[in-house]
Amino acid sequence: LWLGVSLITGERVFQRLSTEVLNPVSLGQLGVSVFVVTGYALARGAPVDRGRFVRIMLGAARAVDMLLAFGVVIASFSRGPILLMLIAGIALSFMPVGLKARSSTSGVVRLAVLVSLLALSAVVAAELDRAKIISVSARFDPRLNDSSTRERLQFFDGAVSQFETSPLLGDRYIERESMSYPHNAVLESMMSLGVVGLILALLINAAGMLIAARLVVSRSEAVWVGMLFVQYFFAQLVAGSVLMNSAFWAFLLGCIAVFHSIVHTVTRHQLPGAPNKELS
Repeated sequence: LWLGVSLITGERVFQRLSTEVLNPVSLGQLGVSVFVVTGYALARGAPVDRGRFVRIMLGAARAVDMLLAFGVVIASFSRGPILLMLIAGIALSFMPVGLKARSSTSGVVRLAVLVSLLALSAVVAAELDRAKIISVSARFDPRLNDSSTRERLQFFDGAVSQFETSPLLGDRYIERESMSYPHNAVLESMMSLGVVGLILALLINAAGMLIAARLVVSRSEAVWVGMLFVQYFFAQLVAGSVLMNSAFWAFLLGCIAVFHSIVHTVTRHQLPGAPNKELS
């Protein structure tokens, strides 16, 4: 809520939104996370034992929070978070929630609203850029020739070069030329841990994605945990770090814990000989 109000009234409105702690990319990823959680809560609805007024107020609060999260992601002007928010919006528009069936028509309407908001944001940003109030056009160069992309490519080349010097066990935890991390978890694993570490990283990521996928289709109340792991899995491929992406490891452990809990609960309450269909 504070970030949303800062977006509207703060001094950072006409810059890439950030805080003293979070850079624009990290803040954009946080906005995507809030967008996913509030969007899923909004789709699932309030418990039926709540009164009608309470359900309406909860729904309104979640919708406002979702819009504020949308604004934070857009104001970060970070391509990765904006793309991930669009993908999350598509998933939230059509995925089944709990025991409720969702029609394709309503999904198309929800997706159309999201795309319209994105298009409106793009038009407003373009007008502000044309008026020289903000400067964002360079960040969305379709030729990917902006300074940020060129810098990332230099990180990638440096990481590959260091991997080639010590392919088995890796070289260092930072890219030597820039004294920074490569902004790609796979390349960072190769550079710092070699083939051995890369194999371990790939196995961990594959297992995490499998568990998250089964959790997302389980229709449990914790679907959002799996969705957030998927978000940070892709985030670490475009701007993440094995060492510093704590959200990735937190939601990986969260997926394992929640999935184990669901399996344990289903097994405990299942009749002998009955097939387990909930997580199939």
